[in-house]
Amino acid sequence: MSISLVWNKIEINDRKISKEVASEFTIKNGLFYYEISSKDGINIDRPFENLAKDIVKKIKENIDNEPNETVEQKLERIKERNIFERKREKEVKCC
Repeated sequence: MSISLVWNKIEINDRKISKEVASEFTIKNGLFYYEISSKDGINIDRPFENLAKDIVKKIKENIDNEPNETVEQKLERIKERNIFERKREKEVKCC
C-alpha cells in the first residue's frame, strides 16, 4: 500500500499546521508528502506520478520473490491477493 499526504491550496497563507510538522509526520509514518495548488497548477501531477512509480516498484519487488513463476502468474497471484485483502477489509469495517 502506498499512502500520500497532499496539502492543497498552498497559495493560502493561513496554515493550521506548519510545513515542518506535516513533513515530520509523513517521515515518521512512511508516507509521501506533497504540497500542491490546483488553482495555480503547482505540483498537480507529482503525487500521482510518484504514487504510480512506488506501486510499480512494489510490484516488481513482489514479483522477484517467486523466481519460478512467469510474470503472468505472478501478476495473477498479486491480483488475487489484493482481491482477498479488499474483501477482508470490507468484513472488518464496522458501522
